[in-house]
Amino acid sequence: MTYRFRVSSNAFVQQKQLQVPTVLIEYLAQPAWRGSAPMLSSRMIAQMPQHLRAIAQRFIGLYVTADGQGQVTQIQRMGHRLAVAAQADHYGLSISANGVVQNRENAWYTSIGA
Repeated sequence: MTYRFRVSSNAFVQQKQLQVPTVLIEYLAQPAWRGSAPMLSSRMIAQMPQHLRAIAQRFIGLYVTADGQGQVTQIQRMGHRLAVAAQADHYGLSISANGVVQNRENAWYTSIGA
């Protein structure tokens, strides 16, 4: 099998740490372009060929950075935000049983200008 890109030593270590299959990197990598590839999302997975969908499902948030000279320089995975319920709690909202978000009063113990 022939690949259309090279992987830097730094990216190779990141690939092994994240346990990303090379076929997925090949799908994401656009080594002729400089910068990062789009982040792997559920929408992108839905448009993938059938044989890649099962592989890619575990790697949502993955993106690949290339140098524009045919070399992948970085393979990273974006840490996603908290789950919806945890976000609501963090931002002072409450979620009812039917999924409706309601504002919750926060008690400010100091003045905002302090």
